[in-house]
Amino acid sequence: MSAPGGRRGERSTFLTLHQGRQRHALSYQEALEGAWRIGAALRQRGIQRGDRVAVLLPTSAMFVQALLGSMLAGAIPVPLASP
Repeated sequence: MSAPGGRRGERSTFLTLHQGRQRHALSYQEALEGAWRIGAALRQRGIQRGDRVAVLLPTSAMFVQALLGSMLAGAIPVPLASP
């Protein structure tokens, strides 16, 4: 997957999350690696194409990876609001 501007991988920012005064930049590589791990874990637990997967996490890099991982596993992510 290539990033905007022709840059790839670890140096390219896919998403920047702001939580209070803290900022976390998620690279394309980090997003994909986490998504593949989560997608594989879902498949190992029996999630199949078309299954719905509830995602209940605070807004974070893990939340984004869980959404992407669900889709990579063929499932339909259902984001739930966390308090």
